[in-house]
Amino acid sequence: MALVEHFSTAEVQAADRIGFWNQIVGQTFRGGAVDARRDDILAEFWRWNVGPIRLMRAKSRRSTVTRWRHSRADDADAGRLILHLQNRGS
Repeated sequence: MALVEHFSTAEVQAADRIGFWNQIVGQTFRGGAVDARRDDILAEFWRWNVGPIRLMRAKSRRSTVTRWRHSRADDADAGRLILHLQNRGS
């Protein structure tokens, strides 16, 4: 059985939530960043491995996710496939 990591912004002070959320996203998706209308974003994130494949599930209120805003992809990303599935929002 896979170990599932769970992170929730509800566990940190409201003023620290967007920073906490960006730390989790940045650790999981190199180059990833999140912008939200408010710093007190409510969000949850689950992360686990199935063999060599890493799976994630994020749940949050309205936010914008970007990659490589402050950096660029390099050789560490060669051969890596990242697939995003979205079931709500745009």
